[in-house]
Amino acid sequence: MRRRKWASAASVMLLGSALVGCGGGGVHAYPVGAQNNYMRSCQAQPGAKYSICQCSLEYLEKRMPYSEFKVADVSVDTGLPLSHADKRLLVDAIAECG
Repeated sequence: MRRRKWASAASVMLLGSALVGCGGGGVHAYPVGAQNNYMRSCQAQPGAKYSICQCSLEYLEKRMPYSEFKVADVSVDTGLPLSHADKRLLVDAIAECG
């Protein structure tokens, strides 16, 4: 049940990811603005901790190119379902970090 709650929270986290700015870290180096918005959205979730949010962001940056992150963000923002692969990656990020 905890994993399902976090999977839903992970989808909501992407909602706040305004995709602006430049810079960042990780293999795919998301823009700083996207990182900051992800962290704000993540930490706004009930029970979320900074460490889990930071870890999940780093997990995504290592495994999901920014171009795919943007597509996932648009999907969540417009109410479209995430691809199975993106949903699995978000669940895995939360499981790894939680």
